[in-house]
Amino acid sequence: MASPETPPPLSLLPAVFAGGALGALARSALSLAADLSPWMTLVENTLGCLLLALLLGVLQVRHAPAWLVTGLGAGLLGSFTSMSALAADAWLLAGHGAAPAAIYLVATVTGGLLAAGAGVHLGRRIASSSPATGEAP
Repeated sequence: MASPETPPPLSLLPAVFAGGALGALARSALSLAADLSPWMTLVENTLGCLLLALLLGVLQVRHAPAWLVTGLGAGLLGSFTSMSALAADAWLLAGHGAAPAAIYLVATVTGGLLAAGAGVHLGRRIASSSPATGEAP
């Protein structure tokens, strides 16, 4: 059960939803304005890392309410970039030593690349075995 200072997780969902909508709109606006993918993705991810770290630094010192931290962190910046979450998690793990952070980063990048490769392969197999009508095999 949550303490009086910590709201139950479900009560944070509206803040995540609102922040997520704004973050997705911001990312789309930047991408459409510059149309420099993947370079704009690099800019968005780097900017998201900076903003999440800045946000966490300020909000932790100011003891901001959980809905604000979650809405701006997981919601706004989480939808703006997934790189910010990766960087923040690696930074937190680095507090326990370099090895946990390094293992996490290598496992995340390697796992993501393997999963992407498997997804493309599986998707191509499904698409090539499916009739052209768009029906599932």
